[in-house]
Amino acid sequence: PGKEDLDLAAEIIAKQESTEAHLALMGDKHFLFNDQRTAFVMFDVQRSSWIALGDPIGPPEEHIGMLWDYHEMVDLHGGRTVFHHILASQLPNYLQLGLTPLKLGDLARVRLENFSYSGGHSKDQRKARNRYERDGYHFEVLPQENVPEHLPRLKVISDEWLREKNTPEKRFSIGYFTDEYMARFPMAVVVKDGEIYAFANVLESAHKTELSVDLMRHV
Repeated sequence: PGKEDLDLAAEIIAKQESTEAHLALMGDKHFLFNDQRTAFVMFDVQRSSWIALGDPIGPPEEHIGMLWDYHEMVDLHGGRTVFHHILASQLPNYLQLGLTPLKLGDLARVRLENFSYSGGHSKDQRKARNRYERDGYHFEVLPQENVPEHLPRLKVISDEWLREKNTPEKRFSIGYFTDEYMARFPMAVVVKDGEIYAFANVLESAHKTELSVDLMRHV
């Protein structure tokens, strides 16, 4: 997608209550928009499989139409329709298309209003946090407008992390480091003496329904 399509996708995503929709903004997937350009499906093609990531993004009343539009487009090209990372609540829509569900994992959520570091179940996390705070590290969140000035340092951290893990960047269903992608989000960072040592980009949904992180990297 070009910048115009990415900016339009960002406007649609800002109204959604799922943070996974932000993965459209990496620019590595194709978009199929509805006629009104108020909803879209993001997808990529691997051999004969046309793989859409997540449910359609946009107003709920547009979802079933978008599913059929996508399925018919894939069929027109002789491909195989695949949807990856869909919500269980949406399964009836996919069964209407004649697709077969396969369970590959679960979705876990932490309810922030009940979250606490107290108690035995958080002992390890509490010890780690206290140790780093004693060593002079602290946590903060950089607002989106302040992220561009820190991108050179974040790139150094990201490159070192990839070398240490001996792994290339992942794509499609997880973000990867580009200045353009990182600059679209607030950034959670760990700082000591004014220097950033770890970061995670923060994905926010509409109405504060969901909060999650994508890349998590450190030196």
